Amino acid sequence: MNEKIIKKNSIAIGIMLSSVILSEYVSFLPKGIIFLIFIPFFYLIFINKHNLSVKHNSNVIVFLIVMVLFCVWSIFLSGFKSVTIKYVTEFLCLGIPFLLVSKYHIDAILVFRTIVVLGTISIPSQLNRVNIELVNYIDDGEILMQISYNLLKASIASILLLAFDRSRIFKLISLLNIWFSFLFLFMVGSRGAALSFLLSIVLVFLYYRNRIINFFSLKMILLYSVSFLFLFNIVPVLEYIMFFMYSNDIKSIGLDRIIDSMVNDVELSTGRGLILEKALQGFFDSPLFGNGIGSFDNYSGKYTHNIVTQALYEGGLVFGAPIVVLVVYSVIVLNSKMDEESRWIYIYLISSCLIQLMLSSYFWCSSLLWFMFGILLRNMKYKIRLFSCNYVK
Repeated sequence: MNEKIIKKNSIAIGIMLSSVILSEYVSFLPKGIIFLIFIPFFYLIFINKHNLSVKHNSNVIVFLIVMVLFCVWSIFLSGFKSVTIKYVTEFLCLGIPFLLVSKYHIDAILVFRTIVVLGTISIPSQLNRVNIELVNYIDDGEILMQISYNLLKASIASILLLAFDRSRIFKLISLLNIWFSFLFLFMVGSRGAALSFLLSIVLVFLYYRNRIINFFSLKMILLYSVSFLFLFNIVPVLEYIMFFMYSNDIKSIGLDRIIDSMVNDVELSTGRGLILEKALQGFFDSPLFGNGIGSFDNYSGKYTHNIVTQALYEGGLVFGAPIVVLVVYSVIVLNSKMDEESRWIYIYLISSCLIQLMLSSYFWCSSLLWFMFGILLRNMKYKIRLFSCNYVK
């Protein structure tokens, strides 16, 4: 395929994947994020107008039809309730475009470079959302969580560039981005975002030289041992880290909360266990077709904080099971045979969105998840080469 087209595809998709990060810069426009998604989307269609065949996209088309039927059924089932309309609208704007653009050939390194550059540019706007000082933060969990996951998208791309890119300039930019994200995530950021950050480092470490993980290799045994020792002594380790940070006048809201919960036997999940229990009960009450999109929010005023239970509660076995299967498959496929760039893309997408959706948020608004689903669906039946293997110099 034309190398210029691949470069244009990569930059356009990188912009689309960074749309949430950049949305602050177009806040003067109503729903400015839509412009950041659909301008590159239509540009991709235009430059790839000779590659519009549906032949290799049957899996995506079938999945898309099922999701659209799910949306229509849910709207009528809910009686046009606002939460359902909101989730359906988010799927139309953040889901369908990313499912469709997943067919275009891209260069993974150039996608990551685009995300890192845009993420670095967006740092001032992210910090301006709260009056950020290293010692005194506004205690607004929702805002801090949004900033955490916005920074995470660029920081994980930075980790991959630091490991695999050949450009020294981008390695330096990536290193600065990683350092800033580390400070933010582990001092005031979301625990889920911090966990995703660590997971991406572990995945890059495991796959740095190997296409397939040997779970009984010396490297894996060392990882098991370190993990066991850390988890066995996690409270003393965290308390030591806290002591070191406090002695240097550094505050960590996340560590404070975790240690307090462990020492005082307080539920760390902030009620998520009860929410998951109610969601599973709702699935068993209506296991075939579920309760409709946004139904748990309409019922309780909260989302389920877990993609699997949300999919089953809302869609049952008919509409929800395909989503659960793709979530499970996304983890399994990571250890299958594939070219290096494909594996980098999977590492990025799993680290950037899957942990967040297992611990918090809801999946209808996750553009990264729909993009990953599109790639997974295209690889299930047809062995198509999705990515180029060329580094961009």
